[in-house]
Amino acid sequence: MTEKQHANVKCPFFLDSHRETIRCESLIGSAAMLTRFSSVADMTAHVNRYCVKEDGGKCPLAMNLYDKYRRLEALADQRAKERRDMYLKPDD
Repeated sequence: MTEKQHANVKCPFFLDSHRETIRCESLIGSAAMLTRFSSVADMTAHVNRYCVKEDGGKCPLAMNLYDKYRRLEALADQRAKERRDMYLKPDD
């Protein structure tokens, strides 16, 4: 992938690429996810279709990562609500 192509990448989960492989954020903590294409042309087509979009387009990997963060946010909100409710209970 050329520097110009890298400059056009806007997907927040894209980390880098090398030859026919893209490295993106993983669903697992600090791990990375590698996607290896059969050719540089196939990889470039994928990048141009999905990675150049700020939201990752309809890339299945990006959609799963957005879902991961929605779930984590909902869980954090639920826990914060439970902590607030615990301190707001009326005395018996």
